Amino acid sequence: MRILALVSSNRKKGNTARFVQLVAAQVQALAARHNTPFEFETLALGDLDIRPCRGCRVCFDRGEDKCPLKDDIPAIRAKMGAADGLILASPLYVKDVNGVAKTWHEQTSLSPPADHP
Repeated sequence: MRILALVSSNRKKGNTARFVQLVAAQVQALAARHNTPFEFETLALGDLDIRPCRGCRVCFDRGEDKCPLKDDIPAIRAKMGAADGLILASPLYVKDVNGVAKTWHEQTSLSPPADHP
């Protein structure tokens, strides 16, 4: 079982990061009880190059591989596609997720990855 955690907090030892570590430990224990191979990877979205969409429509008109941004979104999507489970973790600021999470969501929800229908 491969689990990918996307953490949008910039506080490496903050509550959001600690919560993800607790979840990872619980899932690892569950996998061990069932003799299931287990991999857990955490991506700190704040450390990655995630640029806001420019609205140029190139991805829709000519394909995502033609997007002029050339940021880390394709690599994140590939990791998401390879994972069996996904954990999205963000601190809440003013009753909403932080800006990093919003930008990631906008960029990954525009259209599905190329290998998914």
